[in-house]
Amino acid sequence: MQRNHIDLVAEMLSDDVTPERLKEIESTHSNLANIVLQLKNDYEEYKASRESSLRGKLGAFSRKFDSVKKFSEHEGVRDYIRKHGLSEETISHENDENYNPLELEARRIFANNKERKSAIRHAFEYENRNNYSTILQDERNFKRNKYVRQYARSLVQKESDLSKKLDELYEDKQKREQAIAKAYESFNNGTYSRNDYIIERIHLLHNHMKLQRLLYAK
Repeated sequence: MQRNHIDLVAEMLSDDVTPERLKEIESTHSNLANIVLQLKNDYEEYKASRESSLRGKLGAFSRKFDSVKKFSEHEGVRDYIRKHGLSEETISHENDENYNPLELEARRIFANNKERKSAIRHAFEYENRNNYSTILQDERNFKRNKYVRQYARSLVQKESDLSKKLDELYEDKQKREQAIAKAYESFNNGTYSRNDYIIERIHLLHNHMKLQRLLYAK
């Protein structure tokens, strides 16, 4: 029964569904159509909440860098410097005794408000990316992650093929790493589609034994 409902929701949300077929589904499964409509509205609240949460986390992360020492020692800041290269100002000191280019460049960046913000944002993403990759090496975490599932869903024709595709992605190390990279990219850019949000919420309602109650409510 759940599979039928999931497939119906996926069909309702498909770009290929005809107006006639959509009307037929909505007429035959009016409670399901109402749930989907509510979830469409919930999605907009979800997006606003996620953006607010991300700003809060970035703000809390930024406050950790209350000294040049903490800033210059963070591996994410050092990665930012390696990617952007040294400034001419830092290079001009290369003949100085005890010349430490990474530390010197970090001090220069810390003193510049605009560059400091860019470096902290990079360090924030660097830390998140590393944590994300570590967490998703676990099979259960990998298969339950909504961004991994979004990526896997983009590779299949039917929702019923999703589980098999997740198995395939996880079991092949190269495909797993690609899926994790794609998932992190979506997480970082906040690109979680409305359709995926709705389908995953339908899954969740079913798993919590709430879907049947909503479908057959008077």
